Amino acid sequence: MLNRMACNTVLLKNLPRIILIFSILSIYTLIHAQNLIDSLVIELNQAEENEAKVLLYKEISKQYFNLDLDTAIKYGKEGLILATEIDYEEGIADLNNNLGIFYRFKGEYELAINHFFESLRIKQKNNDHEGVASTSNNIGGLYEEMEDPDQALSY
Repeated sequence: MLNRMACNTVLLKNLPRIILIFSILSIYTLIHAQNLIDSLVIELNQAEENEAKVLLYKEISKQYFNLDLDTAIKYGKEGLILATEIDYEEGIADLNNNLGIFYRFKGEYELAINHFFESLRIKQKNNDHEGVASTSNNIGGLYEEMEDPDQALSY
């Protein structure tokens, strides 16, 4: 009992330091993420309209996911438009899956499910077994979140 009380006392004494350390780490992480995004945007602005540019849109949208969901969606949509224009099916499928995730986190389930099913359709057509599994898992998780266990279990 005494050891537990001693640990709690030490923890309480050091709590401001612990909070400071976590705050500094969080700020560092945000700065690093923003620097990476800035570099990717520079590359994006210089890229030709091809698959590599679609991949840049995809990566930028993923980087924004934890920072600004609306901006993540914006870049995801722009990448999806380009992927569709150049008929890059893998990019279309991946960006639809990512947009499904983004909309799920926004609580926009109808948009999320539409993007997931479009991704699943393409991944099945292309025999992308890993992609089918991943997207099916996302669909099942979304149905579970929507409190539809029967649909969730079928994915």
